[in-house]
Amino acid sequence: RADVADYIYKEVDRKLREQHGIDIHEDGLVRGSLHGELIRFRASPAGKLFEHDTEEFRIRELAFIEHLQQDTHSFYSSVFAHLKRGRKRSLSIFLDNLDRRNDPIQEEAFLKASSIARDWACLVFICLRPGTYFRSLNEGVLDSVAPKTIVVVSPRTDVLLRKRFVYAEAIANGVRDVRGTSDRGSQPRAISLQLPTTAEFLGCCENSIRRNKSLTELFDAISNGNVRDLLRYVKDVLSSKHLNTVKIVEKMKRGYMLAEHEALRALLFGDFLLYDPKKSLFVNLFDLVRADPMHHFSRFLILHYLSRLSDGAGPRGLCDIDGVVTYMCQLGYTGEHAREAVQFLHRTKYCEFSVPGLRWDEGDGKIRITSRGKYHIFHLVGTFVYIDAMVVDTPILDASVREKIEHVNSIEGRLERAVLFLEYLDSCAGAIQDADVKELWKETRDSISEDIERVRESASRTRRR
Repeated sequence: RADVADYIYKEVDRKLREQHGIDIHEDGLVRGSLHGELIRFRASPAGKLFEHDTEEFRIRELAFIEHLQQDTHSFYSSVFAHLKRGRKRSLSIFLDNLDRRNDPIQEEAFLKASSIARDWACLVFICLRPGTYFRSLNEGVLDSVAPKTIVVVSPRTDVLLRKRFVYAEAIANGVRDVRGTSDRGSQPRAISLQLPTTAEFLGCCENSIRRNKSLTELFDAISNGNVRDLLRYVKDVLSSKHLNTVKIVEKMKRGYMLAEHEALRALLFGDFLLYDPKKSLFVNLFDLVRADPMHHFSRFLILHYLSRLSDGAGPRGLCDIDGVVTYMCQLGYTGEHAREAVQFLHRTKYCEFSVPGLRWDEGDGKIRITSRGKYHIFHLVGTFVYIDAMVVDTPILDASVREKIEHVNSIEGRLERAVLFLEYLDSCAGAIQDADVKELWKETRDSISEDIERVRESASRTRRR
């Protein structure tokens, strides 16, 4: 933190030198910037030696200049004032990527940016996290200034991904020059790419994003509006072992599109054969913290409760955490368990505070469901692929059922195992004495059963071929 200001000064110095050919430490520019100070120095007692042009005067003048340069902020202020007057140039400074730093560094950088804008007579743009901005505006350093804010919203998912795939396809085809993609400070790399199969695969991905709306909705939902996360998830899908690229390449010429379930499996399992809750993007809604059948549904019910409130409970779909806890207590859960479940869903980005990105200890007590949470309870939880993954991770309290749950590889065995697991969850749901909850679970159970039958029929058609 102590080096924030020094880092800014060094970066400004480097950018001026590399991008504009201006060396602010060059003798002529230094003396021109400090012209008024040097005139006043020559009128001082020490400066009287100037009349004799002695070596001692030149030494003292150099020491005086070095003394002025030690106050970096004031020296740079003189330099930029000189450039604006003499070279008719204006100055804009962008402090980017600060949103990836912690709050104290962001606040310190903002204070330095404020002084730079005031003393250097320039326009300064600084990138802050929304959480940092609103928290600091209420109780931090921003409450003493009047910043002008520009909100940069995320681009449309389909447009962003299509442009990325088109760009990557052009590189793979050798159409686009990749010499400009070298690391900062290194020499451009002389690389020529001709990867026709890769280019065709990327073209297939671009076509899939353009035509398959469900695929776009999947990536849009899981990223929660975060572009960095979106691009990382797309990369994870394309490099996943669960994505059969050989099959895709073979079928591309027949108009094949990347299917939603293929991307879903890649995100659900990652690089593993079985579901790992520590590595998967999606959580196990039916996991247990305590040996109570009702606890299979605590996360599931909290998300549904938040979803019902998202369209009409107060501003921006927010509701009090205490209200969620009260609702769960009415269903028979303890307040401690309910709060732990809400905290878990917040940590896994299934719900968020009024300002996205705030940690649990920074929250204002009001939360709302995220797009990832809605996708999970309205789509993912009702699919066979999800139930098939969760059956190996969910603790089974019924010993008779637990003995029948085995590791199987065939689709027939996995379908039967999913039916058994669904029957077990159905029996556990009987412990909840609430008509609305029972109806909610019945709708979810029916959706899962329908998808299991759909997969069973698809597997049967495949065997007949």
